[in-house]
Amino acid sequence: MTTMQHRPPQHHSTSEQLPPEIAKWVAEATRVCREASRGNLEARILRIDPDCELAELLNSINRMLDMTDAFVRESTASLEYASKGRFFRRVLLNGMLGSFRKAAKSINGATRQMDVKTRDLEAAETRREQLAGDFSRTIDVVTGLAETTQRIDGFSKVIKTIADQTNLLALNAAIEAARVGDAGKGFAVVADEVKRLSHQTSEATKEIESQLESVQSATKETVESINKVRTVLAEQSS
Repeated sequence: MTTMQHRPPQHHSTSEQLPPEIAKWVAEATRVCREASRGNLEARILRIDPDCELAELLNSINRMLDMTDAFVRESTASLEYASKGRFFRRVLLNGMLGSFRKAAKSINGATRQMDVKTRDLEAAETRREQLAGDFSRTIDVVTGLAETTQRIDGFSKVIKTIADQTNLLALNAAIEAARVGDAGKGFAVVADEVKRLSHQTSEATKEIESQLESVQSATKETVESINKVRTVLAEQSS
């Protein structure tokens, strides 16, 4: 009895099972897709025979690569400009379809938002600088006021000294007028008037000194407060 031997089934590659012309285009499409998967989006299937049964498929692969390449180039250029603070570069939507067009619109929307936020930050920084300048000018004014009050305080001290000396002279004059009797009565009246004016001047000078002390204290507190605010602004901008 003859024993039948079974041969294992032979597996043939797809290209071996296809007509040579078709196999050639399949191999070319595979090569281009492999290049694209490696990041080479410039690879294309060239010289496609319009009469080939796979012509539509091959052209679709090229169009897909065209759109992918355009999207990557446009979005990369837009984001590179945005990273440098230049937001006028938009992704061109010409030829973009489906998900590519949607993604391109999202990128354009994001760059517009970044542009708005950047402009807002620049405006805020400009306002901060203006505010810092206003504070500096205010400090100069307040410092000038403090210096003026110090000078006035010096003048008031001189006036007080003069008033005290005048009061002392008036007192001496009154004593001398009393010593000479009736002959010095007129002189005594003048001495009393001078003494009264001297006293009023002394009291007014004391009031001026009190007010100046209040102004100087308020001025000092104002300068300290402004300096604190200016320090905070400087820290925020750094």
